[in-house]
Amino acid sequence: MTDLARERRFEVAGFLVEHGVRALANVTIHGADGRPPFGILEVDSRAPRRFTKPDTDFLRTYANLLADAIGRTRTVEELRSAVADKERLLRELQHRVKNNLQLVTSLVRLQERRARSAEARRELGSVGRRIGTLSLVYEKLYAAGEVERVDLGT
Repeated sequence: MTDLARERRFEVAGFLVEHGVRALANVTIHGADGRPPFGILEVDSRAPRRFTKPDTDFLRTYANLLADAIGRTRTVEELRSAVADKERLLRELQHRVKNNLQLVTSLVRLQERRARSAEARRELGSVGRRIGTLSLVYEKLYAAGEVERVDLGT
């Protein structure tokens, strides 16, 4: 708009008039990948003037840079959120595995106590210890948070 005081096609925002803006040019800050626009980049003048094509090209270049920066920022935020969700799901899965191992251990021990023959009790005891060992290894993995290397010496 070359002179807001003469503009009749659009309603001019009050804060522009209050700040003495007489002319303006704006361009859309486009969203990426079909997303809605992020907003508008505007340049104002307190004197009536005509903004040239190089002026709007300059604004459009900056709007494109802003769009890229905003898009990257949003992508990073989305990735961080996805990682946090995956970590939460992993913790839940680890907790469930630990509970299931405890349940299996308890069932084997219960069966061991109910067994009538010494051989059955011995075999169930052996199975229970193996599951207990598996549970300890899993606990080490879970507590360490690092599955590539785990100190099993302790």
